Amino acid sequence: MNFLIVKQVGILSFIFGAVLGFITLFPVLNLIAFLFAMFVVGGAMVVFLKKFNLIGLINIREGAVIGAIAGFASFLGLCAVFLPVSSLIGLIFSKYTGDFFSMFFSSFGAFVIGLFLIFFSALMSALLNSFAGIFAVWMYEFITGVKKGDNENINFEIK
Repeated sequence: MNFLIVKQVGILSFIFGAVLGFITLFPVLNLIAFLFAMFVVGGAMVVFLKKFNLIGLINIREGAVIGAIAGFASFLGLCAVFLPVSSLIGLIFSKYTGDFFSMFFSSFGAFVIGLFLIFFSALMSALLNSFAGIFAVWMYEFITGVKKGDNENINFEIK
């Protein structure tokens, strides 16, 4: 796997996760955005990279790696935006919202437990999104009929 592609996937996924974190703040869309971050981002990243010719032919294993990196980075981006902003909203309007997220900042132990919850949820998102990446590569192979061998390299262009 090429380091340039891994870096591109990580940065794009983190930005995409930050956008999803902002969308998650709205009560009507929060479940849809959260489930999208947990299940779909890996496949969407493979489709995005193929659409703009950032990657050439990839096999199932590389699709799983791209999906896992995209899932992990997007969930961290979601948490980086959602948790601080929702904590501030909870502190400002504590009469109308619960203090669930502000309890993470109440003591050091609660903060560390919150970080562990975020990390392991990001690992779960990576696992689920790796399956989405596998499915996207499999669908691409099924639709186009082109399959990459195991000993071939990824073709990419730097523009």
